[in-house]
Amino acid sequence: MHAGPSRLTVSATKSYATVTYTWQLDGETQEGVLVATANADGATATWTDTWHSDSTLMSFSGGSSDDGVLRLSGTYPAGDGPDWGWRIEVETVGGGMQLRMVNIDPEGGEDWAVQAEYQRAK
Repeated sequence: MHAGPSRLTVSATKSYATVTYTWQLDGETQEGVLVATANADGATATWTDTWHSDSTLMSFSGGSSDDGVLRLSGTYPAGDGPDWGWRIEVETVGGGMQLRMVNIDPEGGEDWAVQAEYQRAK
């Protein structure tokens, strides 16, 4: 587990929302971006992160659940084996947001990859 400084910024238009974030690991700044759109049928998104996906853009689909959490799921190739899954969850909590990411093995086992909590800047 790693805990350290991180910053998240959200901007939205009528058509899409962009979530950008930075965090530190071993003195190096890591960056990520999630661009999502939504309509009555659900949500789609594209995501990349300098630590987790390097220069690869991953595609996601999903939507908001009854509990208000946006859940987006995608897959990525893992060498010669079957694809693995990746889920991104975004939740508004009080005056802030939580960003969670889950790595999913081919058998469906889940491991937390990221859990970040952000508060609105004052």
